[in-house]
Amino acid sequence: MLLPVFGSSYVPPRVRLVLSMAITIAMMPVITGTPAIPANALSMAGQVVSEVIIGAMIGMVAKILSTAIHIAGQ
Repeated sequence: MLLPVFGSSYVPPRVRLVLSMAITIAMMPVITGTPAIPANALSMAGQVVSEVIIGAMIGMVAKILSTAIHIAGQ
């Protein structure tokens, strides 16, 4: 995981799972519309890959910022 605090090895996987489920349940009332379902499997795979890449990039930016803050504090 690329999330700065919860992606560390000292956070148990069960805690990470519960946290992700809690965030998902908390966000459900906020999200009103659903995206259009792709017509074929290839476009669905493309959407999944793009979402994974976007999520990984956001996580890496957060990790870089937290590491820079950690190094600056030493």
